[in-house]
Amino acid sequence: MASLNPDSNSNLKLTIEQQLELDRVCNQFESQWQQQPDDPPQLLTWLNRLPPTLSQALFRELLLIEIDCRQSHSIPVTRDYLQTLYPDHKYDIDYVLQVITDRDLPTVDNTSQSLAASLATRELEHLREFI
Repeated sequence: MASLNPDSNSNLKLTIEQQLELDRVCNQFESQWQQQPDDPPQLLTWLNRLPPTLSQALFRELLLIEIDCRQSHSIPVTRDYLQTLYPDHKYDIDYVLQVITDRDLPTVDNTSQSLAASLATRELEHLREFI
């Protein structure tokens, strides 16, 4: 299951039991999505599966799963589309989209390290030609 940290950038502090319940519902949602991509589960109907105190964390997790599933099935998804579907959750949509952006963009350090390793390998191969 793709996961975001419900404690980050939020006032939510989940107990282990709450996190396990959240994970259970998210796993079921993702499983249903994978089994029926042509008739995916309706996210908002899943929010009542946990107490209202967990609805923000659940919405964010389910939205992350929904976006990932849509992308893996080449189903387009845009911020505007999501805000039309979930007009009461615009802040959470922006939060999840930012999490996805941060997750999917390689960091400058990792890119620099990869480039440095690639250059070192090429240089070593070049030097071996002369040995």
